[in-house]
Amino acid sequence: MAATVELVLPTRLPWQETVIAEAQRFNVPCVGRQAGKTTMCQDLAVDPALDGWPVGWWVPVFKTMLEVWAEMRELLHPVTQRVSVQERRIELWGGGLIEFWSLDHPDSARGRRYKRAVVDEAAMVANLRSVFTKVIRPTLAVFKGDAWFPSTPKGLNDYYTLWGWGQPDGRKGWKSWRLPSSVNPYLDPAEIAAAKADSLDDEFRQEWLAEFLEAGALFRFLDELATATMCEAAQEGRRYVMGVDLASTTDFTDVSVLDVTEPLWRQVYRDRWTGLGWDIQLDRIRAAIQRFGPDMVEVDRTGLGDMPFQTLAESLPGVNVWGVQFNAGNKMDMVQSLALAFEKRRLQILPDPIQLAELRAYEAKRKPSGAFTYSAPSGQHDDSVTSLMLAVDAADSPGFGVLEY
Repeated sequence: MAATVELVLPTRLPWQETVIAEAQRFNVPCVGRQAGKTTMCQDLAVDPALDGWPVGWWVPVFKTMLEVWAEMRELLHPVTQRVSVQERRIELWGGGLIEFWSLDHPDSARGRRYKRAVVDEAAMVANLRSVFTKVIRPTLAVFKGDAWFPSTPKGLNDYYTLWGWGQPDGRKGWKSWRLPSSVNPYLDPAEIAAAKADSLDDEFRQEWLAEFLEAGALFRFLDELATATMCEAAQEGRRYVMGVDLASTTDFTDVSVLDVTEPLWRQVYRDRWTGLGWDIQLDRIRAAIQRFGPDMVEVDRTGLGDMPFQTLAESLPGVNVWGVQFNAGNKMDMVQSLALAFEKRRLQILPDPIQLAELRAYEAKRKPSGAFTYSAPSGQHDDSVTSLMLAVDAADSPGFGVLEY
């Protein structure tokens, strides 16, 4: 008769149960300090290993591996067949194993095959997006494995990019969450309050509330101003303007409508899509124009947008459709106008997670000449920012009032 071994795993907290139940293939739980991220992922790593599968566990630097390595050895001791300290590998009875890797040297794990990958404190990993796509993602291909990226945030870096992939309208197969430290019921609220008293506001918001801070970002007060309400058509007596960022295949076409009846402009509608032919796209834009009857429509006609812009404008006689060819000068002016609208709290926007993520990530880069360029970080999109900029520029036109500098 085979012997029975009892393995005692930590009881899952309610937030951990929720996250695991909602999980997709690639999962980005952004959670405050001391909430139980690593404990949850220890549980997640053990499950497939006990079923005979190989699991990979990555940490940002070697030093951060030592504690979790020791904990996992102790936890799995009753079911461990062999341990290699040199290779940081725990082999279990039944054929499963867990291998630990430091991302000081990310290429060292090339060639491995895993059913599950865990990247602990993923926000601390340099060039996380590249590390995932070039090293970790291929290790999951053979077994069609999944991946977990638990972390507390650290600014708007690559971890923020992966987190954005897991938001609604992000990437298929991705899921992300943002939870404060207080989701751990065993964490004394008095400790959190004391940490708040001892910390700078930004420090507390990042470490304990798990907020992706927009410090140093171009557009401020986004959470405060993301309070507008979606409408599907014009309301009687209201005036509207529209911004349209056109795209063909790799980017998104994005449409943004502002209600400019009052000094406080309100974003009341936005639409976004990709992978559609031009005829379908233009029909969809025309339908939005017919529903809202905007006084002015500004369309990005740069590059690929020029031909479809001409078609759109010619098909809408009597509609004030303007095309914008972006260059360094006018783009800088439009970025600054949008930033000023937020700064003066003159613009309310829809609480759309994709739009908020793109606005937070949008950045200015100084060229060797001293001039600035404005765009999304490499590998990210800024289509919703562009359509909103165009709508604000239309609202800034004569007849709607001009922002004061």
